Amino acid sequence: MKAVMISPNIESEKALSIISSHIVRRIKERGVEIDSVHYTAGNPSSFLKILPKLKKYDIIHLQHEYGLLGFYGLPFFFILPLMKLLNKKIVISMHTILSPNEKIDENFLKGFLRKTLYIFQNKLINFVSDIIIVNEQFFKDILIDKYKFSENKIKIIPQGMRDDVNLTDKNKAKKELNISGNLYLLIGNLTADSGADLILKQAGKIGETIIFATNPKGANTRNSKKVEDYISLNKKIVKKNKFEKFVRFDLKEIPND
Repeated sequence: MKAVMISPNIESEKALSIISSHIVRRIKERGVEIDSVHYTAGNPSSFLKILPKLKKYDIIHLQHEYGLLGFYGLPFFFILPLMKLLNKKIVISMHTILSPNEKIDENFLKGFLRKTLYIFQNKLINFVSDIIIVNEQFFKDILIDKYKFSENKIKIIPQGMRDDVNLTDKNKAKKELNISGNLYLLIGNLTADSGADLILKQAGKIGETIIFATNPKGANTRNSKKVEDYISLNKKIVKKNKFEKFVRFDLKEIPND
């Protein structure tokens, strides 16, 4: 039995491409025959080009985010049925699952259309897939309660961690960064969906040190202005509330490795 992992290439998307490469490497170490196939995020035609390659596999594993193919997620409505027609076992890892009850901070029409697209895309994912993988229990709960997925179809596999990184002693790191007491870290590709602003608004109650660490232009987004605007918003929150003694911004472009 041969499997394939489908994910974006690292030039077009950083997070899922790197995660997928580690997963494939560790699966191979366990003696499973698996290959990697890549497409360009935001480019549906690049995905169509890889479809013929999938015919030789028994299991197709797709890494999924709603907007990965661009165009508001609409390409998934013809890509997923084409995958189904291959008559293979399909596994889909869903890394983001939006509840219909989620408040979207956009104008009413745009928010309504976005939710509607997600609802129908989730229904299509349910129809196409044999197994759904999520990282957290609450994602499974949303799929079951809000989208009526079968509980037996959903498997929870927590997000893995690399075990080959060099770690710095916590106390040594605190000394180098001039930090004492408790530390709260907001780190990653911080955009409006991350909710970091909700944490910073409560910095006065949290106290101690909060570090907002991110790439100033976004490591994993095709719209760097959204990232820049969100960082600006958080800086305004800190300044308005005079939280400078609690919050530090660490904005650096960090290599993928």
